Amino acid sequence: MSFSLGEYQDIFLEEADELLQELNKNLLELERNPDDEEIINNIFRAAHSLKSSAAFVGLNDLSDLAHRMESLLQGIRDKTNTITSEVVDVIFKCFDTISEVIELVSSGVEPNQNLRPLIDRINNVNENSKVASGAEPVSAAQPSKAKTAPVMKTTFSFSESDEIKKALSDGMACYEITVIIEEAAQMKWVKGQLIAANLEKDGNIVKTFPSLDDMSSDESISAIKIILLTYRNAHQVYKGCDIDQIEKIEIRDITSVQKDDKLLLKIGSPIQVDKQSNGDIAPADYTSVEMDSDDYDNNTYTNEFAIDDSADSDESEEDIFERRRGEKHVDQDRRKAPMLKTVKVSVDKLDLLLNNVGELVIANSGFYRLYEEIRKYAGNKAISSEFKNRMEQMSRIAKDLQTGIMKTRMVPIGQVFSRFNRLVRDLAKEHNKNLELIIKGEDTELDKKVIDVIGEPLLHLIRNAVDHGIETPEERMKLGKAETATITLNAYQGGNQIFVEISDDGKGLDIQAIKAKVIEKKISTAEILANMDDADIYNFIFIPGFSTAKKITDISGRGVGMNVVKETVNELNGNVSIETEKSMGTRFVLTFPLTLAIIPAIMVKVRREVYAIPLSDVIETIKISQSDIATIEGHEVINLRGEILSLLRLNEFVGLKSALAANQKIPVVVVGYGNRKIGLIVDFLEGKMEIVIKSLEHNYTNVEGLA
Repeated sequence: MSFSLGEYQDIFLEEADELLQELNKNLLELERNPDDEEIINNIFRAAHSLKSSAAFVGLNDLSDLAHRMESLLQGIRDKTNTITSEVVDVIFKCFDTISEVIELVSSGVEPNQNLRPLIDRINNVNENSKVASGAEPVSAAQPSKAKTAPVMKTTFSFSESDEIKKALSDGMACYEITVIIEEAAQMKWVKGQLIAANLEKDGNIVKTFPSLDDMSSDESISAIKIILLTYRNAHQVYKGCDIDQIEKIEIRDITSVQKDDKLLLKIGSPIQVDKQSNGDIAPADYTSVEMDSDDYDNNTYTNEFAIDDSADSDESEEDIFERRRGEKHVDQDRRKAPMLKTVKVSVDKLDLLLNNVGELVIANSGFYRLYEEIRKYAGNKAISSEFKNRMEQMSRIAKDLQTGIMKTRMVPIGQVFSRFNRLVRDLAKEHNKNLELIIKGEDTELDKKVIDVIGEPLLHLIRNAVDHGIETPEERMKLGKAETATITLNAYQGGNQIFVEISDDGKGLDIQAIKAKVIEKKISTAEILANMDDADIYNFIFIPGFSTAKKITDISGRGVGMNVVKETVNELNGNVSIETEKSMGTRFVLTFPLTLAIIPAIMVKVRREVYAIPLSDVIETIKISQSDIATIEGHEVINLRGEILSLLRLNEFVGLKSALAANQKIPVVVVGYGNRKIGLIVDFLEGKMEIVIKSLEHNYTNVEGLA
C-alpha cells in the first residue's frame, strides 16, 4: 500500500515544488551575492513556508529540519551570523535532503531518513558562524504603517453565545484573533486552515470568518477572524498563528460583564506580545458592545466585533450597536460579490475535455463528407448551402474550444530550465571547470506533457556537455578562449513547432572518433561512411551503447544518455538535430509540435488508401512532370530551384501500385527533417484536415503489424 499524507497531499506537493524552485534559484544567487538582503529574505520565507506546510501534513522531522534552517537564516538576517562557505554548503545540503523527502512522498513512499545528523550539523554551523548574540523582541501589534485590519462582522447563534459565557465562567480565555495574509501569498485558504488546525490543538474555535467550509479553495481571502476559547495565553496563541506569509496578527481579549441586566462583551485593544517571552506584557483597554436579543429574531443575534477603533469615537455603546445593525444587509450584499479570478483544474479533467474536443473534430470531419454527398445529390441548393454554413460554424466553435483548452495546458519552460542552475554549479565544482549557464526564452510555453518529461533529455545533454564538450580552464586559455565556458538553454516558437536548444562553446563533436567507433562496433563500413553526410554520421551517437568516451564517469560515458534523449523526444512526436563545429561548440535542437492531441495534416492518397502527413513537417507541395525526374546513383532526384531534392515514391514504400497515369502531372510533398529535405511522390493531394491523435494502447487491441 502506497504512503499518503491524506487529502492535502497534492496541495502540499504543489506548494513544496514551487518553494523548492524558489530556494534553488535564491541559493545560487546567495553564493554569488552573499550580502544581498533580499535574497536572504527570500530564502528565509521559503524555509518558513516549508516548515509550516510540512508540519500541517504531519512531516514533523522535515518541519524540524526546515525550522533549524530557518533559525540559521534568521541569524543572518539579524546580523548575528555571518555567511561562510560552511553556511552555504549546509543550506544546500538541507535543500537536497528536503528535495529527497518530497520526491519520496510524491512517489508514494514513506520517508524514513535519519535527519538528526544534518540537524546537528546545522546547529554546529549556527554556533560557529555567530558574531553576536541577542535579538530584539518583536511585537504582535505591527507598526502604524502596517495594513489596517479590515472590518469583519460575526453572527453568533444563542448556543455559541452560551458556550462563550460558560467558558469564561470556567476560567478560560476568549480571544478575537484577526490574521491578515500577504497579498502575494498563494493558496491563502490553506494558510487559514493551518492556523485553525494549530489553534484547535489547545482550544476550541467558536467561530471563524469566513467559515472553514467557505474558506476551502477560496483564493480571494485576505484576512481571517477567529473567536477562540482556550486556557493558553496570548503569546502561545500568537505562536499558533505565526506561519509564513502572514502580514499581521492582531489578538484582542474578550471578557464579559453584567450591566443593567444585560450581557456585555468587552473587546480589548490589541495585546502586545513579545515573541521571545511566554507571557502577555501589555494591559488591554476595553470597549463594550451591548447585545440584546429582543431586537432580533428568535434564532440568532448579531455580535459585531469590528477592528475599527470605535473605542476612540464619541458614539455611545448603543449608537455603535444600532449603526452596525443598519450596516448588516449592506455588508451581506458586499460579501456576495464574486472575488475569485482563478480556478485550479486537474490535468485529468483537461485531458477529458481535450478528448471530447477531439471527438467533436472527428464528427465534424464526417459532416464535411456528408456535405459533399448532399451537394452531389440534393436538388435544393439552398438546403445544402445552409448545411454548409452550419457545419462551418460548428467547425469554428470546435477550433475555439480546442485552442482554449490547449492554452490551459501550456506551461512556461522556465520552470524546467531553472532546475539546471544547481546542476551546472555542482558539475563545475566536481570537474574543476568554470561554467556559466545562460537561460533564454524561459517564457516560451509548451504542452504540460512535454514539460513533464523534457527534463531528463536536457539533463543528459548538459552532463555530456560538461563531461565531454567543455574544456578545462587551462585548455581553454591555450586555445584563446575565455576561462569560463558557457552552456546556453534557449526555447522559442517557430510556426507550429517549439524549438528547445542546448548549446555550448566547447570542443565540438569529434567526427573522426565517431567514425572509428562505428567501424569498431561494426555498425557500418568505412566505404559507406565515406559517402554519408556529416549530419547522418553525428546521429550514430543516439544508438544504444554508443560512446566515444575513453573514460567512464559516474555521469556519462556508457552510451545510455543520448539514446534516452532520442527515444524521449520521439515519444513526443519530436526530433533531434545536431549542429557542431570543431573547437567552437555543439548545439542540439529539440523540435516539438505545438500541440500533441490535434494536429493539422496534408491528406494524400495512394490508390484508394489515404495517408496524413503532419503539416509541421511539410515545406511545400509541387507538381512535376516525369521528364523533370533524373536518376543519380540509382536514386530519383529533381532540380528544385537549384537544389537537388531526393524523391521517394510513397506507393513503393507502402507496397502498392501507383494509380498515376503516364502523362499525368506528379504531385510531390516536400517534407523536412532537421536540415534535410525529401520529396514524397503521391497519387493525389486530398487537402488539409485536422487529425486527432489517439493512443493505440488505450483505444485498440493489439494488432500485428500496427504500431
